[in-house]
Amino acid sequence: MRKNGNVSFVVLILVTVVSIGVILYGQKTLGSEKFCSADSDCACGVNTRTKECFYGNEKYVDKNSQCPDFCSGIGGNLGIKCVKNECTQVRMR
Repeated sequence: MRKNGNVSFVVLILVTVVSIGVILYGQKTLGSEKFCSADSDCACGVNTRTKECFYGNEKYVDKNSQCPDFCSGIGGNLGIKCVKNECTQVRMR
């Protein structure tokens, strides 16, 4: 009987760890303002919610309101790319 109790405890721990991982990963993915699957998902402009300069998922960007120095850099050397499913500002060549 003790063996079944140990197995149940191990299963409970595994389920808990997996659940926490799914929750933490989910916060960075589908509901995130920065989530992307491809570069085309990303945009830079003004955040539709905060009205501040922002880069992230195009659903959250007012592309008609631009922030040129913020989006492309003073020297025009910055761009927005999808890196590991997150819109990221990167230095362009």
